[in-house]
Amino acid sequence: AKLRKEKYGVEYIEYYKKYPEGLKGAQEALRRNPTSFHNLRYYCKTPFKFIGNDKIKRYAKYRVRPLDNEPETGIQHDMSTVDTGNQRILPFETRGRNYLKYEFEERVNREGAKYMMQIQTRIAQDDDDPEIFNNMVPWDELAHPWHDLAVIEIDKALDWKESTITSFSLNNMPKTLGIIPAKSIYDYNSLNYMRAHSEKAKHARLLSYKLFGYPKPIPNNDDRNTGDWVKVQKEKVSKLVRN
Repeated sequence: AKLRKEKYGVEYIEYYKKYPEGLKGAQEALRRNPTSFHNLRYYCKTPFKFIGNDKIKRYAKYRVRPLDNEPETGIQHDMSTVDTGNQRILPFETRGRNYLKYEFEERVNREGAKYMMQIQTRIAQDDDDPEIFNNMVPWDELAHPWHDLAVIEIDKALDWKESTITSFSLNNMPKTLGIIPAKSIYDYNSLNYMRAHSEKAKHARLLSYKLFGYPKPIPNNDDRNTGDWVKVQKEKVSKLVRN
């Protein structure tokens, strides 16, 4: 965001203009006023390789939902009223920035949090349409239903320092799983390919913590609306006029 000179909760404006599909993806994922992180759904929409005991090559997607299937909150039904690129605090907002973090930590300490991890698969074909790898195109759930895979139980919340050094790697998979090779940067599978090759960036981040210290926790009263946002927007307009 700093490189794009976009900050204080207003980002990706020009990106959304250039890539409408990116805007649609952001709108689908956007939530407003969710009551808890616990009742949200978490999807891995870019497919992975999956080879089962039958040795048949498949593609797989994963998702995590509450074990009790608690209804999801915060879903936006009328995106025409939402400025997707503007995530600034609304004038009437009274809650702190960390209200969801605090609620989830209290829930975990009180009763824990349980989720169901599910998998959706489809058999790979030589003539597969490239669009099946498009993370913006859901698979037909009648033809490719979701299956329960594992129960996830969370009984402890990480502290700030632990959370800053926590990461994941797409390379940490058995040979029967893993990323689907990408043919070019225009291949939908290039997204996971780049993620799998981002290890150096993670190591650099961890090294920066050792050299310069850990970032400070985000205060609950942090205000994303402050700063030189108006100045930045005026500079954008002036630049467009000059061009």
